[in-house]
Amino acid sequence: MKSSLVITVTAISLVLGVSVGLAAKQTGPGIAIIQNKSDRDAGLAALAEAERLAEGGSWELIAVGRVYYLSGDKARGQALFDRAMSGKPDAGNYQRLGEVYAEAGENDRAAESLLGVPAGR
Repeated sequence: MKSSLVITVTAISLVLGVSVGLAAKQTGPGIAIIQNKSDRDAGLAALAEAERLAEGGSWELIAVGRVYYLSGDKARGQALFDRAMSGKPDAGNYQRLGEVYAEAGENDRAAESLLGVPAGR
């Protein structure tokens, strides 16, 4: 009984491990993008990968832009915000962007963003 449980758990672990490995090969570089890099370079590589995966998702672009903006690369962050807001932004986009500006201590910009929220929100 005990050995069959061990075999079952081992088999499930093997299947899950292979599945995760195959999924990583199909979707992107996985952990390889940060291996053997300094903390700073690994963080930048992970952030670049997050930007790539965000594609055109406005909330995702705002999230990645937030990291750039609040870490001091305001130009790159703003470029992502502009990209996110270039389509048809919804109330959530304005809210998230306003929160980033507020976190950065830019209260006037935060208020302007929140004023852009469509009526009814």
